[in-house]
Amino acid sequence: MNDSDDENLWAYVTKDVTPIEREQSVPDKKQRRTSDQGSKNSETPSAPLTTEQSFVFKDVVKSLQPDELDRRTAERLRRGQIEIEARIDLHGMRQHEAHQALRDFILRAQSQGYRCVLVITGKGEGGEGVLRRNVPGWLSQMPGILKAQEAQPKDGGFGALYVYLKRQR
Repeated sequence: MNDSDDENLWAYVTKDVTPIEREQSVPDKKQRRTSDQGSKNSETPSAPLTTEQSFVFKDVVKSLQPDELDRRTAERLRRGQIEIEARIDLHGMRQHEAHQALRDFILRAQSQGYRCVLVITGKGEGGEGVLRRNVPGWLSQMPGILKAQEAQPKDGGFGALYVYLKRQR
C-alpha cells in the first residue's frame, strides 16, 4: 500500500466524521507522544456485546459517569479490581419490585459506608432483558452514585453492573 492508497482510505473512513469541540487546548505532538507511550495497552476493551440493546445499555451507563471519579479508580473499577462489598440479585423480580429493592439496597449500602456494590440484572432472553435495560436509568436518578460500570465476566459480565458510591461525609 502506498501513501496515496493510505490517504484515500483515510478520506473514505473519515468522510462522515465531525470534530468534537473541546474546552481544553490540544497538546502539541511532543506532549502527546510522551503521554501516549505510558498509556499504551492500559485500556483493554471489554468483551464484545452481541445485541443492539447492549449498545443502548452502555450509552446509559456512560451517562452515569461524572468526572468526580479519578482515572485510576475508574480503571480499577472497569477491571473488576475493587472489592465488592455487597451485592443484589434482581433475577425473577417484576420491574416495580426490582426498582424498590434496588433503591433500598443502594440506600442501605450508602448508610453502611460501602463504596463498591454489584447489581445483578441478568441478561434476559436474548440479552434484551427488561431489568438489564432499565436498571442504568434507575441508577442515574439516584443520588450518591459516582459511576456504574458493566461487570467483568467473573462477576456477571453484561448481566451485572459495578456501582461505585460516593463517600459518606
